[in-house]
Amino acid sequence: TALADAVPGAVERRAIDGRSYDVFAPDIAVESESWDLPMAEVFVSYAVGVPTLQTRSARREVLAVWAGYALAVAVGVALHLDHRRRYRTGLDRINAVLDDFAAGNTSATVAIDTEAPELRRLSDHLSDVLPRFDQLLSDLRALTAHLAHELKTPLQTIRSDVRRLSVAGEVDARRGIAREIDGTIDATDGRLRSVMQLFRLSADVQVALNEGVAFGELITDQVYDFEDRLVDRGRALVVNVAEGIEVTANAPLLELLVANLLSNAVKYAPEQSRIGIDLVHEGDRFKFRVWNTGSAFPEDWMNRPFQRLSRAEAHSDIPGHGLGLALVDVIARRHGFLARTVNGTDPDTGAPLAAVTVQGPCRTFG
Repeated sequence: TALADAVPGAVERRAIDGRSYDVFAPDIAVESESWDLPMAEVFVSYAVGVPTLQTRSARREVLAVWAGYALAVAVGVALHLDHRRRYRTGLDRINAVLDDFAAGNTSATVAIDTEAPELRRLSDHLSDVLPRFDQLLSDLRALTAHLAHELKTPLQTIRSDVRRLSVAGEVDARRGIAREIDGTIDATDGRLRSVMQLFRLSADVQVALNEGVAFGELITDQVYDFEDRLVDRGRALVVNVAEGIEVTANAPLLELLVANLLSNAVKYAPEQSRIGIDLVHEGDRFKFRVWNTGSAFPEDWMNRPFQRLSRAEAHSDIPGHGLGLALVDVIARRHGFLARTVNGTDPDTGAPLAAVTVQGPCRTFG
């Protein structure tokens, strides 16, 4: 009834029961003129409630929420696609370096400024690891070549001795040749063990260091084991080992360091010379020295005393393989110690003096 007087074809706003409505009254007569059955006498009207302020505000809030959600989804999708692109690019670069490394270019390094933050740490780790692999492979090649070289001469010697053994008639001669073969095998075994140990220590294999290793006691034990050899051929032994010095060390390796220095002294000190073993502390550091009089280190050797297989021309006739001081240097460095070779003069006799010193941090007790 409230819409009966609406004007056909017009839109007007009315108040009905206290609410606002937009009233629509389509002009059916005009609209149906082209129909097969015109409806000139039909009248239709309807009203649509006008939204209140609260409704419009709620509608705006809903639209804003959905717009924000749509924007967030769009940004998320864009970031995801960009992340995939950057991640894929970084992985492709890393894989290219690894493929190059696997193909034999072991000097390949990862220097990737990747856009993906997650890959930067991986890139940094590979930058540290790949050069290490390259060094290990180089050492392995060097070790393989060196072992092949080391085995060549003793194998030839053993073959020659076996031939001599096969034609020797007397029992004593055969026994003598057998002892020579046994000696060659023992010497070769010791040499190969030294080579393996040197390369293992040079490869930065983890070495367990323990606090409180009594350095003086360790040296005294080694001197006791070497004492008969140190004082033969008329040589005098001078021992000055301070007690109460502790170091952080791997005891078996430190024993090997001391044994190698004593062995060198036994090997190179001439007859009627003096051999000395000193251990003193200077503040919070120790100084360990093994020396002998009667000879000095040759000048042609002093610029490479700790180089692998380094032997002086003047001592080429003395049995050895040039690994003793190389092991001393590697062991010292693994402990944070410093090894040096020194030429000097015996203050008592004026004779030439050769010494190897090892210095490092310590603590004293007692």
